[in-house]
Amino acid sequence: HVTSQLRVSWTLISKSLKLKHYQEYIAALSATVGARATPEIRARYADAGNKLSLVAPPDVLRALYAFQDEISLKGPAKDHSRHDARLTDLMRAMRADAQAGLLVSKESDLNFRLFASGPSVESAEALDNKPLQQTVGSAGRS
Repeated sequence: HVTSQLRVSWTLISKSLKLKHYQEYIAALSATVGARATPEIRARYADAGNKLSLVAPPDVLRALYAFQDEISLKGPAKDHSRHDARLTDLMRAMRADAQAGLLVSKESDLNFRLFASGPSVESAEALDNKPLQQTVGSAGRS
């Protein structure tokens, strides 16, 4: 009886640890999107990905490595649809592991993508060659 309680406790602790690692990886990945990727952020992303080796099952690691190969600076020419397909494979594998497969059958047509926070004020101004506040402030005027 004690052994089964310990097994259940270990399973819960293990799931919690995996979820924390998955959340940290996704947060670190998100921070690399757009112009926010500093050397420190890229290091955080690498650390988060490397930590997954401790807790993630083989399906997740294979999807992680395929995604990493796709986004690598040394990789082939970037293909947006291939990037999203590799990200989708990784997210599905993580979700299947974290949720014990409960939602996987309902997600077959769900594709994942990353969101950027949008351009910085400086890059928006450079695109328009106008101050951003002028553009925003004049939008409602007639």
